[in-house]
Formats: sequence, C-alpha cells, structure tokens
Amino acid sequence: IRSGQTAAFGIRIQTDTVNRRVLVVDAYEGAPALAAGLDRGARILAIGTSPATLQTVESLIAANGSAGVSDALGPSTAGVARTLEIEDGNGRRTVTITK
Repeated sequence: IRSGQTAAFGIRIQTDTVNRRVLVVDAYEGAPALAAGLDRGARILAIGTSPATLQTVESLIAANGSAGVSDALGPSTAGVARTLEIEDGNGRRTVTITK
C-alpha cells in the first residue's frame, strides 16, 4: 500500500497494489476535488482524460503498479483536467476535475 499526494487536485490517495484499488484518504477544503464531490473515503475506480478514455484502476495498476495511477492522473500543471469514475456513500458516478 502506497500513499501519495495529488496536490493540484487537492486530495491525498492511497494506492493498494495488492488489491488493485485507490482510495481517497484526505480531501482539502477549497480544492477542486472536494468542490467536485470527491471526499475522504471515496474509491477511485477509473481515470481518463474524458469519459470516453476511462481506464480502470485495476488495469492501470496491473500494467504499471502505482506509477500507472500517477501517470494517469497527469502532471501537476494548472489547467490539466481528468475524469474519474468514483464510488462512495452516494453511489457510483463520474466527475471531471481540473487542477
């Protein structure tokens, strides 16, 4: 299990390479992720540059380990957007977040 920052989105994630899943362990006030409804405890199921390009977290981890997730989330450059399929207490949904 590896914990990492995605500061530009305003979340801290935990990547579990054994079970091939990613959890949000912290979401920061005033940050893009929290504003989009991505909060602590959410599970990130897929990552893409748009809904049409979503790749499952399982496949990203299988191909490249935790680096696959980091690469999919993209650079920390302002204006970079990613579409995430997430699951939390409100169910499963797709959100787009811009750094």
